[in-house]
Amino acid sequence: MSRYSNYGNKKRPEKKDTSVSLLFEAGDPKSRDLSTIVALLEHEFQQDQKSFVDAWTVCVPQLPYKTTLLATISALLNARRLEIGQAIIQSLQQLLQDQLNKHHFRAAKITLRFLSECLNTNLIRSTSLVQLYDVFLEATLEPDVKQERSDMFVYLVMQCLPYIGKKLSEGPDLERIMNGLNQYMEKRQQKLAITGIQDAIRAMSHFRDCESGEPYPLIDRLQLLWNQIIGLQKSGWIVDLIPKPYESHKDILTDDKQHDVFKLSLPSPFGEPVRFDYEPVFYIFDESIGAGQDSAAHSGTREHLDRLILKDCIIDTIHIFSLNHKECARLLLEMDHYFTEGYVQTPIVYEVILESIFALAVALPKPQEKSVYYTTLLMDLCRESLDKIPSVLGRSLRTLFARMDIEHGGLDIQVINRLSELFSHHLSNFGYSWRWSDWELVFDLPDHSGRLVFVRETLERCIRLSYYERISSTLPDGYLNQPKAFPVRKPTFNYTYESESSCPDRTLLELAQELNRRLTAKQEEALIRESLQQIETHISASGDPAHAVQVARQVLMESVMFQGSKSFSHVLSVVERYIHLLQHLNSTPEAKQHSVQVIVQFWRDNTQFLEIILDKLVNYRVIDPKSIITFVVSPEVLSEHCSRIFVSNIIKNTIGKVVLKAEQLHLLLQTKKSEQPQDDMNDGDDLGALTEANEAAIREKKETLILVFQRFVHVLSQPGIEIPSPWWRFVCGLMREIGRHFADEINILKFTLDAVIFNEELDHRIGQVWVELKAMYLMHQSLQ
Repeated sequence: MSRYSNYGNKKRPEKKDTSVSLLFEAGDPKSRDLSTIVALLEHEFQQDQKSFVDAWTVCVPQLPYKTTLLATISALLNARRLEIGQAIIQSLQQLLQDQLNKHHFRAAKITLRFLSECLNTNLIRSTSLVQLYDVFLEATLEPDVKQERSDMFVYLVMQCLPYIGKKLSEGPDLERIMNGLNQYMEKRQQKLAITGIQDAIRAMSHFRDCESGEPYPLIDRLQLLWNQIIGLQKSGWIVDLIPKPYESHKDILTDDKQHDVFKLSLPSPFGEPVRFDYEPVFYIFDESIGAGQDSAAHSGTREHLDRLILKDCIIDTIHIFSLNHKECARLLLEMDHYFTEGYVQTPIVYEVILESIFALAVALPKPQEKSVYYTTLLMDLCRESLDKIPSVLGRSLRTLFARMDIEHGGLDIQVINRLSELFSHHLSNFGYSWRWSDWELVFDLPDHSGRLVFVRETLERCIRLSYYERISSTLPDGYLNQPKAFPVRKPTFNYTYESESSCPDRTLLELAQELNRRLTAKQEEALIRESLQQIETHISASGDPAHAVQVARQVLMESVMFQGSKSFSHVLSVVERYIHLLQHLNSTPEAKQHSVQVIVQFWRDNTQFLEIILDKLVNYRVIDPKSIITFVVSPEVLSEHCSRIFVSNIIKNTIGKVVLKAEQLHLLLQTKKSEQPQDDMNDGDDLGALTEANEAAIREKKETLILVFQRFVHVLSQPGIEIPSPWWRFVCGLMREIGRHFADEINILKFTLDAVIFNEELDHRIGQVWVELKAMYLMHQSLQ
């Protein structure tokens, strides 16, 4: 049985499975010859035409690296029986129409490319294909057409030209198409600035604040493709990379059995908006790589068309097979087999594969797949090709590491965080083995250096994934005495009332230890209150009652966490036992903020516990999201910890909890309304209470999002701040990351934020971050 027999999520009928298996098998390194596959497919058509046609609609959009081969197979089938070719073309045309209607533009791109390749195989007439292209290009002539809409349909046509440019150049139509595209692209650059798309591109830039310039110019994929199309036109439309299996069957694939392609209709401009991906193209191996071992890049210059074609097929494959990482890894490692034999070298493919995976993993504002998918894919690739992939991965990481700092700037902060997460997960799959000695240069870098942050946060993540002693044993001795890069002791807590060295007040120390003993004995709440009263009485003797309450609160909060320091379950058990007392002592905003400060101080050497404890105490309503945001996004915290990833995690987790609560209550309210009969008044009180809770949650979400930007602006507007500086880079980067992460929620509040925070009186450098974020909110991250 073929390895593709059970491909897909749904079980297909046996006959359809056979057709699918044959199409997936065609062209594989160990597949049967083409004539055998064609004969078997013809037999399948005779047995079950519907299953045969359905197989083509399934396979064509999922095999972007085989469009030329599949077009050849369809033409060979057409040569045997005209009705087979007609059935394939008609089904693929209808599929393309459905994909356009549903805005599945990645699939539409591949399907349109297949139909274009059918021109090379003489399966369709050039006049009908050109008419189909004209339908797409007519979108540029629509009145008041949105830039994204016109860019998308221009891109769909333009990406076909490398495949059929040579064939079209034999007639007059290609020159007309090129002239129209040239006029469009000349006007496009000005429109990008007018529509704000240029700001959106900057918001999604992988590099920030590089005074000496980025390693390569920022360019979106449509402009890059057009630059390469111009070069291709000058070279006579010769693309050696793309295989041409149909040339071996010229005597069979004549033009006397051609079909027409009917005209399609584009989605209505008044319906769901068409979105286009404007994220700048991401490179690792490019002309900027200097001399040395990492200069041996094989994948050609950024402007090389072969590189774009390879990368496009690889990225599509990674997305299409996201539910089957092992199959995806196998296909990627065999990718060179699907292009012209002997022309594309294995090192080129491997470099483009790694570059593509990293590009998808650091995609801004967020990747399309979960980060664990890219980590798993890297693991599969390394294990399947131990002699090739690890060395390319190493060169990729060293190049990215060098680009993390470029004169006051470098890689975007969010990109560095993503790389740290991906790299730490990768190391956990390979025994945490790495040549850390190569990066000892970070010991001499400033605290807010991107490279130092990457190394420090990667090692901290490794500790979380394993344990301190395990990671320290893999490091050179130099790291063990560098607290700025690696902690000098394992993650622990900081209990103030453990000894006289940390609490010089002997009476307070004894009272705190007595409270701790009562907590250990699980005594009733009244006795705990008695201990707290004794602490307040002792501190009040100094004449400051307000301070006495603070000290009592600190003693209780630290003692509760000390009781539960062994595990999260221990903490939660103590919190649940004394929940009413904890809530009572944290009944005001000031008290909540003070408790957050105590918690942060207690867990400052165990940031993993810190993130989780803050999250759990919000659940128990001991503290609230506003108290966390107010304390964490403050000059005191960010002056020292702005480059720590745990700060970003705490802010995102806190806002995410508020957003999730609002979403859940809204869904619950809608469900309740739909289930309640019109004349049923018994549940009226419940519905009213739920409505009030929903409104409160929406209000809390709005206030929390406004607060976080108020706090960031407050921190960035402090007098005496050096601009640009590494600190400014990280704080701005943190604000930008929050803005990207909660794009949908913040976009709803943009007019309020404009009026309340980002007004004309604000420093224009802070305001520019907001301008770019707002422009990005109008964009859609990637093709579906």
